[in-house]
Amino acid sequence: MSRVSTLRPRRWASLGAVAAVVVAMGAVTALPAQADEVYPRPPSGTIYLTGHGWGHGHGMSQYGAYGAALQGLTWQQIVDFYYPNTARTAIGNPTIRVNVTAHLGNTTRVAPEAGLRASFGTAYDQAGSFELNSTTWDKIAIREWRVVRPTLQPGVASKPVLQYVLSTGEVRTSPKVATGPQVNISNPTTGLVKALNSTGSYTYRGEVRGTLIGAAGAESLVPVVALPMDSYLRSVVPSEMPASWSAAALGAQAVAARSYANYGREHPQNAAFYDTCPTTACQVFSGYQRTSGGSTTTYEYTSTNTAVTATGGTVLTYNGATAFTEFSSSNGGWSSDGGKPYLIAKQDPYDGVSANPNHTWRTSVSVAGLERQWPSIGSFQQLAITARDGHGDWGGRVRSMVITGSSGSVTVSGFTFQARFGLKSEWFKPDQTVSAPSFPRDLSGDGLGDVVAVHGSKGALWLYRGKGDGRVTSATAINSSDWRVMRLTFTAGTWNADKLADVMAVWPDGSLYVYPGKSGGGISSGSKVASGWQAYNLAFPVGDFDGDGCTDIMSRRVDDGTLWLHSGNCVGGIKGELKVGSSGWGAFTQVSSAGDFNGDRRPDVLARSSGGTLYLYPGNGAGGFGSRTIVSSGWNTYDALFSVGDAGRDGHADIYGRDSAGVLWVVPGNGKGGVGSRFKVSSGWTGLYTLLR
Repeated sequence: MSRVSTLRPRRWASLGAVAAVVVAMGAVTALPAQADEVYPRPPSGTIYLTGHGWGHGHGMSQYGAYGAALQGLTWQQIVDFYYPNTARTAIGNPTIRVNVTAHLGNTTRVAPEAGLRASFGTAYDQAGSFELNSTTWDKIAIREWRVVRPTLQPGVASKPVLQYVLSTGEVRTSPKVATGPQVNISNPTTGLVKALNSTGSYTYRGEVRGTLIGAAGAESLVPVVALPMDSYLRSVVPSEMPASWSAAALGAQAVAARSYANYGREHPQNAAFYDTCPTTACQVFSGYQRTSGGSTTTYEYTSTNTAVTATGGTVLTYNGATAFTEFSSSNGGWSSDGGKPYLIAKQDPYDGVSANPNHTWRTSVSVAGLERQWPSIGSFQQLAITARDGHGDWGGRVRSMVITGSSGSVTVSGFTFQARFGLKSEWFKPDQTVSAPSFPRDLSGDGLGDVVAVHGSKGALWLYRGKGDGRVTSATAINSSDWRVMRLTFTAGTWNADKLADVMAVWPDGSLYVYPGKSGGGISSGSKVASGWQAYNLAFPVGDFDGDGCTDIMSRRVDDGTLWLHSGNCVGGIKGELKVGSSGWGAFTQVSSAGDFNGDRRPDVLARSSGGTLYLYPGNGAGGFGSRTIVSSGWNTYDALFSVGDAGRDGHADIYGRDSAGVLWVVPGNGKGGVGSRFKVSSGWTGLYTLLR
């Protein structure tokens, strides 16, 4: 006869109260404007989430109470911390009434035992009770006593009927006639009543009542248990908190549970007949004992009984009325606003003190699951978190989010998302499993496009920080190795999982290495990405060219001039390769990408012919090209062409060109696939070995 208490999320509102707002969009050709947090469709088809807390986070964190107790706080200090602005008040040991339909169904059936008595009326321990025997006058054993609903007569108030069932199966009606809508069964000798259900029994302290509730002639039979508050709490406290926890934590739970129950008495679910329910929708009450399938479970423990007694009938009050002392398993380090002066949002230093599995948690949601929950969106494209409550990591609990797909979008609350996918709380953050934008090419972390070059005489890697107007600062050496030994050196865009551009190089043996960018403008040690890159004579970053959310690179083969796409995996590796251009690409003297050059929010490729014509090959967002167009002619003026994306911060990608005199120019893009008039950046760029694409 044992029981292991498990903490539960507490009292979520009905899903029906929170509706998704559907926005019809027709054929969606562009994603909505970027919010503070935007998470594109992950290439894996799975959105991974990190979260905090379990439950609504109002009032006391049960794990927090345990942590506070471990740090030496008393139960008084714990409840004062979690319910500020309340007063501790003694109420004695009043009667509480629990609708136990969840346990017994719409029946009131009681096992006969010595000392069993019944009464009519609505008062607890009603005067005028009479004995319920275990045998009949003719010595036939009674199997059960029961309260039943009579045959209903429309418009006529009904009274319950007391019956008993013999061991033979015969049903007899007691000569005692109810005087009102209720029959009360108790056992003053043991204080316990065993109520029967379809699978076994529940044994309760106090009285088990069979009550007729409803309009006259249309009543339903509702089983109710009425018992002293402290007897009720003997079952509730260990059902809500492990009985093995420290005395101070159990004392705090007893006060919170007593206050919550007394609030129910002051705001009863049915004023005439019952106050509360026995499930997590109210508080978990399982009575003294339950028998089911041949096994018996007892719901009372010495430690929690002691906590109930030690707290001396204490409840928390606000302005003279009992406080609505909500609590949850874990608040994750911040309680949330419960809409009352004593249920406030505040930092909780105790929630993570113990080994709390709910303080921080991990889970995942599938893209297919999103599309099933909101089929109107079509194929999922992105999730944007648009509002949080402002407290704790990531800005706190999610208040609003927009889920966008190919056919439309839905705006939902954090609670709706939590409930649909069974998350522990509304406080969560999706992992950034997709690459950050590769353009502008930012190595320094300031959000501006930077120029990178290999020095001509020493081979060091130099960084020229962008100023945001197309011009750049003086050079800073970010790596002193001789990069001239590399077959190819180029930038890779945001190749790994952070927001900084990275550098790639092909070693003499054909090994491809990535050197991750560091905040401030440096690079980290390299790691090998692939082998066999001696097959390529050109490589450049292209952003997310195939639309899977990860940064890609392109290369051109030496042997046949074909153009290849190398799809990144968002975390520094290559997950696939695809030929995207025929052998004709070998005829171009310069090939690179400026990101989105024509304004359709898809990365494109620029290529210069031997005659100096610059062509635009627009990306289709799925790893291929649309029809090429001519940007302009006369580009043989430049011996090097490259782009960092939007260098001038006007929203359009630009092109850098170095002429034979060593002057660096910016040719601004117009956002439509064309260019404007060039302007000079500076002179003196002839001493460079390579300007990185």
